[in-house]
Amino acid sequence: MKKLIISLIATLGLGVSTQAQENTLKGHVWKVTKAGKTHYLGGSIHALKASDLPIPEAYNTAFDNAKSIVFETDIAATQKPEFSQKIMMNAALPEGKTLKDFVSDETYQKFDKVCQENGIPTAQISRMKPMMGILAITFQKLYQSGYDATKGVDQVYFGKATANNTQTGYLETIDEQINYLLDFDLDYADDLINKQIKELGLFNSYMNNLVSAWKSGDIKSIDEISNDWQSDFPKLYENLILKRNANWLEQLPTLFDKEDTTFVLVGAGHLYGEKGLIPQLEKQGYQFEQL
Repeated sequence: MKKLIISLIATLGLGVSTQAQENTLKGHVWKVTKAGKTHYLGGSIHALKASDLPIPEAYNTAFDNAKSIVFETDIAATQKPEFSQKIMMNAALPEGKTLKDFVSDETYQKFDKVCQENGIPTAQISRMKPMMGILAITFQKLYQSGYDATKGVDQVYFGKATANNTQTGYLETIDEQINYLLDFDLDYADDLINKQIKELGLFNSYMNNLVSAWKSGDIKSIDEISNDWQSDFPKLYENLILKRNANWLEQLPTLFDKEDTTFVLVGAGHLYGEKGLIPQLEKQGYQFEQL
């Protein structure tokens, strides 16, 4: 079964964690060098329990050595009320349409049951595009399980940057990120909903595997988790991985050619694989060393 929900968490910065022993904490932070210049590229997970802290020390090392930190998107903008309004506006199905219009009665009944089990009003969420509906259920499960986005890697280091007056930047606007996520053919809604409902039954097991791989610096597992769904959902994979990586790869050489050290922090699922940021940058002569 293709783990789309967990892959999304690894690539979109919607993550959770489980406890790990202190001596196993490594994370996914890479020292990037070329032509005598040094920068850092880190893979993030964006929501943790308090008991999951501290974040592996490699992230502090990169942050402390950098003059600026660059995130996937504009975190400051996501903290404004307008952000939620924009999400809801873009997530809505066409006027007068609900999920019932795009899936079978059997699939909708399954969806309704999952919503009720997680305390979500089905009537409200059924007016959202399928991917946002799935993510809404996922967010609710995270919240109910005690996970907190303010304790995730990006939020922690955005807070540190704000407190230290460290320069910040981002690789894509929130509008771009929303568009990547919601550009989905409704003809595939039934298949998407059915497969992800099955995944939700193994949610905790999947999440344990994901965060264990993140904390321990396990490259192979992160790569497998992040790319395990591309054959089932090629359009989503193109939008959420390939297009975004291509966009970022146009920007990263400019950042890494600067004299002042930069720490770039993106979803861990973007780093590896044939089209990952690290293999693509290696082709351009950049050298990588995992901290």
